[in-house]
Amino acid sequence: NEKRVESAVIDTLQRTTDPLGAFYDARMRPLKPGDSLSFNLFDDKKCFPAGVEIADGGVLETRLGTFRTIKVIPKMESTGLFKRAGGLEIYLSADPRHTPLLVRSKLPIVGDVVIELVKATPPLVAR
Repeated sequence: NEKRVESAVIDTLQRTTDPLGAFYDARMRPLKPGDSLSFNLFDDKKCFPAGVEIADGGVLETRLGTFRTIKVIPKMESTGLFKRAGGLEIYLSADPRHTPLLVRSKLPIVGDVVIELVKATPPLVAR
């Protein structure tokens, strides 16, 4: 059994990153409601401009405690898993760590998906 390997050359925009790299980059910046960030993303064999808007996420109660949050709202040409997804929202702690506490999305066929952080090392400090 020979394994078939595909290769391709894809033109990219300057400073292109993948969605996970863009998310990490956003978390490392000082973020406040009203901010917006722009990225050039590569995903699903495509390169496209994308961005996020930062909003006040309010107070969020989780299994780890109660936290003041900021809400990250991606603005992009949806591809891959989130193609045709609606209302993706990522809630980060409002402290400098910007720890992802909760993710909410609507996925085709699957329905509403909620992902909640249940353990953090080192422990998070609730408000």
